[in-house]
This record gives sequence, structure tokens and C-alpha cells, in this order.
Amino acid sequence: MSLWRNSLALRVTTFIVVGLFVLTVAPWLYLDWQMQRDLDAELQRIRDAGEPLTLVDAAQVMPPPSENAAELYQQVTGRIGADGLIHGQTAFEMSGYQDLVEKDYRDGKVTDAAVRSVFEDPAIVLALETLRQASEREKCAFPVNWSAGPAVLFPHWSKMRSATRWLSAKSKLCAHDGRIDEALDWARVSLRMSEHATQEPTLIAQLVAIACQSITCSQAQRTLNAGAPSPEAVGEMIAYLQSIDMRTPFRNSLIGERAMGLDCFEMVRRENPVELWRSWSGLSGSSGRHPTELLAALYASPLGRPFLNNDEIIYLQTMRDQIQITDTAAAKDRVARMEELEGSIPRMAVLSNMICPVFARAGQKRDQTIANLDLFEIALAAEVYHAERGEWPADLQALQDTLEYDLPEDPFAGAAYHYRREPDGFVAWSVGMDFDDDGGHGPKDAGYDWRNCDLVWKLAR
Repeated sequence: MSLWRNSLALRVTTFIVVGLFVLTVAPWLYLDWQMQRDLDAELQRIRDAGEPLTLVDAAQVMPPPSENAAELYQQVTGRIGADGLIHGQTAFEMSGYQDLVEKDYRDGKVTDAAVRSVFEDPAIVLALETLRQASEREKCAFPVNWSAGPAVLFPHWSKMRSATRWLSAKSKLCAHDGRIDEALDWARVSLRMSEHATQEPTLIAQLVAIACQSITCSQAQRTLNAGAPSPEAVGEMIAYLQSIDMRTPFRNSLIGERAMGLDCFEMVRRENPVELWRSWSGLSGSSGRHPTELLAALYASPLGRPFLNNDEIIYLQTMRDQIQITDTAAAKDRVARMEELEGSIPRMAVLSNMICPVFARAGQKRDQTIANLDLFEIALAAEVYHAERGEWPADLQALQDTLEYDLPEDPFAGAAYHYRREPDGFVAWSVGMDFDDDGGHGPKDAGYDWRNCDLVWKLAR
């Protein structure tokens, strides 16, 4: 005690150390505790909802090979190897006619006679029949390395899009030959394949499904313009279209995207965050240091732990709001609300800004394919009306009065689709992504393009 009383320097030094602790270390300890507590609470909400925290948990369980559609698909599209890539050629690439069928024929640049022999090739016949058999299986899980997190690869989806284009070409040839029921049957194969894509918990899988459905619906419209299907084929197709659910898989994909984002945060914690930062920022191989790398270096240190946790909290809250807006917001309000949400992410949450995409446009694409499928259903119902009465419905109410189920509503308007009877058929349309009724004008009509047009189904026969 005498030393304490007699040493002013010791007392001053002690007070300074204590003061520095109170002013710096104690606040950091409190901040670290608070951020960890809040992050644990956010993660617990996800657990309580029974939702995945990792991409591995989000992935579907691999079914037995005899039940897995992917086993058959890979016989046509090529197998995914241990490196996550597809090696070798697909059945369609090996035919040597890929561009002829997928581009020239589908775009109307060559005649039906130019491709007829292609579709009579035993290898192509087998490939298409294998796709049909695969589409009839309920479950589909490709051997994707989900443990790779944000580095996961999906080489199979480009091959599946290619397969859909071949199925569309086959449907076109059947329609040209007057085999309308068969053409619709191949359309159903394509749509079932797209449903298999939606079983993967990623946004890219949903966008692939949407692209495949767009290809299929475009050809289906041309098929109905080529001739009338049988009542039995129409009934089966309507029942199938009504069973397609695009909303639930899309929501699941957002949950899967959130899990992938959580994998990104875990990678930052266990690997070299500076190198990850350069990779994710597109800076790999560049010379010099990017300013955000300083934050990466901070995140790598114990001192940066509360800041990394806070970044992750912001990410989870942003994703939670995105999912809620996607589930509940009217289509017309969704884009503005999503963009407002994106702008609300603090600059300091650099990782959240880097990996947290805004899904408003993807949500619109989802609604677009819903509208296409709905218009397909309405067109088929009008076919039944025409077959029974010898004329097309005067309006949608006249059609509705003959049905035992409710016609669907336009997801972009929250109201009935539009319809106009014409001398040789009809036009049915959704207001589309501009939310304005353009009178049934599509993107190829004079004065219109994809930015200011309706989604149109036109039948003239």
C-alpha cells in the first residue's frame, strides 16, 4: 500500500489503464456480446421455422436411383462428374444437328422436311423417350456438390434448357403433321421437366424452369393455332396445368439463397477472407489493394467479430423482408418495395451488399410464367367451348359460366385476365410487367416492345 501511496506515476498509470479499458475494451466486449446475442436470435428464428441454415440442409434428399428422374436425364444430358462438371457430349450434341433443330427449325428458318429425318434417328427417338420417362418420375435430384456453398456448380441446367428446345421442336413437327394431341403431350413432358428444376433450392433453378416454361408455352400457342386437340387431351392438359405450383418453389428458392448467403459468412470465418473478397468482388488476379479488402482483413481478426456478426444480422433481416414482400406484396408494389429495401442496406454491411441480391425482377419473371400457364389454360377451356358450341366465347364470363372451376386471375393485376373474341378466334392477355392494359398488343406489334406490352395468347384458326 505504501508503494501505491508514494508512487504518483503508478496511480496515474493505473487510472489511465482502467480508463482505457472502460473507454475501449469494455464497449467492445459489450458490442461483441450484443451482436452475438442478436445473431443467435436471428438464427434461432430460422431454426424454429424449420428452415435450413446451410445449402446442404436446403438441398432435397437424394432419392433411390430407380425413383430419381435425374438418373434418366443424365443418360441424355451427360453425367455430372466428381469435379461438378459434365464431361463429353449430350445425345443432341452428338447428333450433329443441334443448331439446325434448336435454332434454325424453331426460328422458322428451315422447313419441317429439313428436320424430319433427325427426329427419325433411333438415337434421338431414344433420347426423347428417355426424357419422357424421366419427366414421369416424381423426384429429381442431380448429384450437385452442395457442400461447396457459394462455389457450387450447376452444369446440368444449360443441358436441360437444350433438351427443352428439342422437345419444343418435336412438338412443332407433330403440330405440322396434324398430330395436335401428341404435340400437347410433348409440351407436358417439357413442363414436367421444368417442375423438376423447381425442386432445387436455388434461384438459378427457378429461372431455368421459367425459361423452359416460356419455350414450351410459346410452342403450345403455335400448336393450338395449327389445329384443335381432342377433348380428352384438353381435359388432361387443363388438369395438369392447374396442378403446377410456381409460388411455393420460388419461396423455397429464396430460403435456399439465404442459406447460401449464410455459407458465405461461414467461409469468411474459416478461410482467408481477403482472398474470398477479391474473388467475390471480381478482383482476383488484379494488382494493388481494393479499399474493401481492409474491411475483409478486419473481419478476419478477433477485433472485427462484432462487425462481421452485425453484417450477418443485416443480411438475415434483409432476406427475411424480401421473402415477406415476395409472399404478400401486390406485383405492382413489389419492385418499388424491393428497391427501397436494397437501398436501406447500410454501406458498412459490405458483405451483405455484395451477396444479397434483390429478387424483384425474378419475382416478376415468376409471375410472367404463371400468367403464361394461366393463358394456356384459358385457351384450352375456350377450345372445349368451341368444340361444344361451334363458336368462341364472347367473353370470359361466358366461358366461366360453362365451367365447374374458377378461371385464374392475372397475377400482375389481381383481377381477371382480358379477352377479346375475333372473327377467326380470340385474343387473351395479361397486362404484363408494365401493369398497363395495352389492348392485347404483344412485343412484336408495331409501337410495342418488351417494356410496354401485354402477355398475349392469340388464336386464329
